[in-house]
Amino acid sequence: PMVMTIYGGAGSRNRMALVPATCEALGLPYMGADAYGRIVCQDKYLSKIIAREVGLDTSPAVLVRDVNDLPLINALTPRLVVKPNLEGSSIGIGAKNLVTTHDAAKDLALDLLERFRQPILVEEFTPGREVCFCISGNQHGVNFLEAVEDIHTVQENFFQDKLYTADIKQNRWNEMGHKLVSSEMTGPLRDTLCRLFSCLGKVDYVRVDCRINR
Repeated sequence: PMVMTIYGGAGSRNRMALVPATCEALGLPYMGADAYGRIVCQDKYLSKIIAREVGLDTSPAVLVRDVNDLPLINALTPRLVVKPNLEGSSIGIGAKNLVTTHDAAKDLALDLLERFRQPILVEEFTPGREVCFCISGNQHGVNFLEAVEDIHTVQENFFQDKLYTADIKQNRWNEMGHKLVSSEMTGPLRDTLCRLFSCLGKVDYVRVDCRINR
């Protein structure tokens, strides 16, 4: 038997790591990232650092852990995206999370700190195409790598000024379509994504979400 480690738990910043950690402790075979990989990928700020280290561009960002960190936001150039740092599936992200001023970003960061009780990521908004890279493999290397673009079925340049919000994913999914764009990947980009996969250790499969603006 093989355990699928997709359970996300609840009420803990470590919830995504609970199943793989348990499997590892009990010696059970499982598919997916180990506890370390789960924690890294769930932490948006940390994953941005690792992505940047392997050669991917990331939007300038700051991490707001409490009210004392709010002045850090002044170093960023609006428009800004304000979102919980330790959530996935666009939890806590709606249209209002894209703001145009530093003051609005600070107000929203305070609100999210109170609601989610976790650090808040504030980053510069990147307009462009919404693309995810799907990668699978093992310790010997990557055996599958494809690029898929999320597209709005009516508005061609939908993501030039919008976020991919929880509302779209949960309630308006019928507005979205997908297009395979693997042929657009350059050799250097493919090599960089493979390097990212490798540096995470045991992950088996991973999805890298990004915006392409050129």
